[in-house]
Amino acid sequence: MHELEISQHTYDIFKNALLTTTVTTYILGMDATSVVFNELVIRMPQLKPNELLHKKISDTVDYLLFEPAFSFLASGRENLIKAYYNLIQQVIQQYHPVSQVKVALVIEQDYIGYMDILTELDNIKYVAVSTTDEALRDADLIVRTSSIALPENVNPEALYFTWRLNASSNHYARLYGIIHELWMQKGTQA
Repeated sequence: MHELEISQHTYDIFKNALLTTTVTTYILGMDATSVVFNELVIRMPQLKPNELLHKKISDTVDYLLFEPAFSFLASGRENLIKAYYNLIQQVIQQYHPVSQVKVALVIEQDYIGYMDILTELDNIKYVAVSTTDEALRDADLIVRTSSIALPENVNPEALYFTWRLNASSNHYARLYGIIHELWMQKGTQA
């Protein structure tokens, strides 16, 4: 998991999630995490299946179940594999995304808000942010202010988000929501 460049704290939370998943799957005799996940995000597109990841998880579970200390979990093998797969796939997609949303940032650079938005976008692992005119050709999302004219070589399928930051706006939340939705759409196509 450390290849994903996650903090020790995040890694510890992930281990706790695996333990919780194991216990609930054993006690309930089913993969409750997938049931809850599907109910909570019924409208969210599912990630494209990763057969190699599923095989590695299956092999690891089989290896663990061979140990006498874990043999009591053998009856729930399939449910454990499914639960671990769903959990690990989400972690990998979050910390080492297969696809990225390409964001072209075209806003005035003369106020502190520019650095704020640039920093926020740079901290989202599944965002590739650029401030160059060349990035407009293949951008998924163009964040712009209304005072800047765009060149003609803009991706015709790109979404536009007009940036108007003021003390009462919720632009960061709206922008993140749009970026996340684009990322989920790309994740189903990757």
